[in-house]
Amino acid sequence: MNIKIHPRFKQPLLNILIAADIIILPSEYPEALIRGNQVISCSVFIRCLEKAGIDAVRVQGYGMKMFINTPHSGQDLGNPAHPLADLNTFDLGINYNDGNISLVTNRHDGIPGMRQYTILNPVSKGFGGVQMPVHYGSHTYQVKVYPRIVHQIKAQAGNHMLNKPKSVLVCRKRRATLLGHLEHMDKLRSSQLGGIRVEATVTSPTLSLAVANVSATPVLNLDQYFHPTEEAMIPYKLRQTMVGKPQYLKNVRDLLVKAE
Repeated sequence: MNIKIHPRFKQPLLNILIAADIIILPSEYPEALIRGNQVISCSVFIRCLEKAGIDAVRVQGYGMKMFINTPHSGQDLGNPAHPLADLNTFDLGINYNDGNISLVTNRHDGIPGMRQYTILNPVSKGFGGVQMPVHYGSHTYQVKVYPRIVHQIKAQAGNHMLNKPKSVLVCRKRRATLLGHLEHMDKLRSSQLGGIRVEATVTSPTLSLAVANVSATPVLNLDQYFHPTEEAMIPYKLRQTMVGKPQYLKNVRDLLVKAE
């Protein structure tokens, strides 16, 4: 989660934090507060914000997947009276469950702004997930359609190493880690790996208005991407392929054998 404040408060807030004997080094970047990382209690941070004259912060949360009807999310997120309320964005999505891993690709070439994310090669044959701007009515929604197995991979693996190993020892450690992930995946039910998620980014002053906005459109309706009945959705038609859990596990093991 990120908390943003107006740049004019940066130096006053830094002065107050330093005066509170909190060891920090100011960042030279105008949109970053400090260098490195520092941990302080939420109550202390709020008091420092208040002393600096900050009465509003912008909160950005990433990667959270939760039902909007849970007690701690509510329908009152966002303040419609705030002058920047029209800049609030919410990622709203629907999970479509299935026993097989659902992978998609675009059917029509030339959709401006579309990105294809291929996963599970080579068994996926180039399929994976897509991200694209969907124009419906007077609004444009950034829509993601991707396999739900992505959530399982992120849940157990976190951030994957992007740099190449430089020694045999590092290779062996990474192989052992991967085998541990594979063993965990093998224990999961097919329904925990399968299915697909459709998610749209909606700009709206409040969560309740965002829900009402997207609910009045077909942008979260998976069937409209495979068998569109509305003319506005035809350009965004997708193709789908299914990969079963046994195929997925065999694919990973085959790749490990080739790597060895």
